[in-house]
Amino acid sequence: MEHLAAVEAVKIVVDVPLAVKMSSYYSAISSFAARVVDAGADGLVLFNRFYAPDIDLDTLELHAALDLSSPADQRIALRWIGILRSQLPGISLACTSGVHGGDEVAKALLVGADVACTTSAVMQRGAGAVAEMLEQTSAWLERHNFASVAEARGKMSAASRRGASIYERAQYMDVIKGDW
Repeated sequence: MEHLAAVEAVKIVVDVPLAVKMSSYYSAISSFAARVVDAGADGLVLFNRFYAPDIDLDTLELHAALDLSSPADQRIALRWIGILRSQLPGISLACTSGVHGGDEVAKALLVGADVACTTSAVMQRGAGAVAEMLEQTSAWLERHNFASVAEARGKMSAASRRGASIYERAQYMDVIKGDW
């Protein structure tokens, strides 16, 4: 597969850790993630967002559309980081898309992310958004009696007692049957 060959080729020529930003559109994410790591990746960034044109129905023209993320966009990355954390224990995992505040950083930590990345929050609120997120995350850690980020990391991953069943595919029926 050419993606894996590219990872191998880059790894040979760089002296820094190599992180690969993955797509959420692979049919077997766990398997592909393991193969990317086997090819030489030191970390994975979950997930890349693809931008697509929109159609103006009045002019019948295509135009570029940049829709910034929202916190709801983080959920798929949370799910897969939670699953991959125990499958790839020595690999750095980064959560991207939907990180807008301290709550999203805390969620990323709880499922096992080593880092949370943001672009939309900075584009919307300026560079001060990063300081706000750090303050909010610190306050959250303190409120929940975590002495460190490391203590919180992975507490809600698939390997944890608290998070195990929710990551399973069949759980969608529980969501459908739940209170709307």
